[in-house]
Amino acid sequence: MNWRFRLTCFTLALLLPLTFVLGQDGGNVMPPQARPYGYSLTDMAKVIALLNTGQHPSTPFQFLDYDSNNVQWAEITCANGQQGVYSFAANSFLVRPGTYFYLPLLYVDDSPPVIEPFPSDRREAQEYLYSPEFFGYEKASITVDRRVTPITPDYVSGIVEQTNPPLLDGGTHMFEVAAFLTPLAPGKHVVMTYQELDGAAVLTLYGNGCYHAASTFLIEVKDGSD
Repeated sequence: MNWRFRLTCFTLALLLPLTFVLGQDGGNVMPPQARPYGYSLTDMAKVIALLNTGQHPSTPFQFLDYDSNNVQWAEITCANGQQGVYSFAANSFLVRPGTYFYLPLLYVDDSPPVIEPFPSDRREAQEYLYSPEFFGYEKASITVDRRVTPITPDYVSGIVEQTNPPLLDGGTHMFEVAAFLTPLAPGKHVVMTYQELDGAAVLTLYGNGCYHAASTFLIEVKDGSD
């Protein structure tokens, strides 16, 4: 099984340059049923699956992501008393006005080892991810210029099958948690995410009592003619 975290650390936010003045307009987290440019969250999960086979399909969105080689890790004590892991990362983007954003927070696939039964539809995926008997996904949020939006189970995509070729880690089915963001006003903005995995499956699969993660994205919206 593979998962990836994208979340924002408040510690990183405190380290932002004082000259990085926050914008105030745009960047709204769209409802989970939104279809900007005709894409649903499940459509974008299919794009993520293709990316995880080494293909690079084009979309009209700016992906908010980071280099996995630049993630920093720290040990933490989980609520259950076990030792866990906290990851945090950051990235920056320069985009044109009118750019929509796609922010994938986490994906889960059926590459070994996997906790059975792996979900077969969106409803099962929601239970699989949020149930404490499985992954105990909680406290997920996206913050745009200090405006916080909780990420509910409605932001879980449908199940995507990718068999030819399979995912790079050998899996053939996956789902993810993600959201679309509306365009930001010209200027500088900060997008942050946070999420926790505290369920029984985390310890079973990886020997850690929990995984918490955060990320910070610094975004400047600027017309290319400037």
